[in-house]
Parts: sequence; C-alpha cells; structure tokens
Amino acid sequence: MIKKAINFLTEVIAELKKVSWAGRKEVIGSTVVVIMLIAIVAAFTGVIDFVLSKILAVLIK
Repeated sequence: MIKKAINFLTEVIAELKKVSWAGRKEVIGSTVVVIMLIAIVAAFTGVIDFVLSKILAVLIK
C-alpha cells in the first residue's frame, strides 16, 4: 500500500514537471477578464431582477 502511494506521488511529480505553467502576465490578464465578465453578468442579472420585480409589483396591485 505504501509502495503504491510512493509510486503515485512520484508519477504526479513527473507529470507536474511536464506542465507548461502560465506566466504572470497571462494570469493577470485572465483574472481581469474573469472579473469583468462576472461584473457584467452580475449587472445584467441585477437589472433583469429589478425589472421583473417592478412588473410583478404592478401585476400584484
């Protein structure tokens, strides 16, 4: 059992050495894009929620 675990960890380390990690500039750029997209979706959802709640309030009265 311990041999299998050691073998697994050795293989994981070997695979991680093959990974092409993103650079700092690419990570920052991707993060900015994700944050902007989240803000746009949140604003859109908020506007839709506001409009639908106003329509519902008018219909209920």
